Amino acid sequence: MALLELDSSFRRALRAAAHALRPVVQIGDKGLTPAVLAEIDRALTAHGLIKVRVAGDDRAVRQEIQNSVADGLSCAPVHHLGKVLVFYRPTEADPQGAVYRDDQAGGAAKTAKPASSSAAYVPKRLAAEGHTEAPRRRRAARPVREDTSSLSPRERYLGTSERAPRPTLHRKSASAGGKRTATGGRGSAFSLSTRRRRG
Repeated sequence: MALLELDSSFRRALRAAAHALRPVVQIGDKGLTPAVLAEIDRALTAHGLIKVRVAGDDRAVRQEIQNSVADGLSCAPVHHLGKVLVFYRPTEADPQGAVYRDDQAGGAAKTAKPASSSAAYVPKRLAAEGHTEAPRRRRAARPVREDTSSLSPRERYLGTSERAPRPTLHRKSASAGGKRTATGGRGSAFSLSTRRRRG
């Protein structure tokens, strides 16, 4: 079968689209068997752009597998990165590959980054589907704020117009020396018990 040829811009667009994909076929230690080749053919017919993972550490063997798959199934080898191979073959639904093309012929614009700082970012998956605007995110409703302009900074910090209660300090009687205590002038339980012993 004839090998499918791709131009550089289309190959670049296919590589970008394949970035988010996961491998759908895995080639094990037995290599490229007829059953594995049939599974790759079914995946190409269904999806058009697929990733294939190859077990094994020999790069030459992986390159040979990539060439034999491309020749046997008349598909284009898009990319070979590590143990992952990317293949493309046009589908019946999209024979021209318009989903992945980025030209004036009618493909979806695949903008990985916004053209300017004011333009909205469109994720790759949405751009591949033909969307030109970023999805709108729902914002939670903000609570209605009260007018706090008349409040003091302390009241704004506390969040209420009422003042926070302060501990009261009572004066002791004049016979006790007039010292201020936070216990209402009676002293602690220990001081009361020592007074009883002395008195």
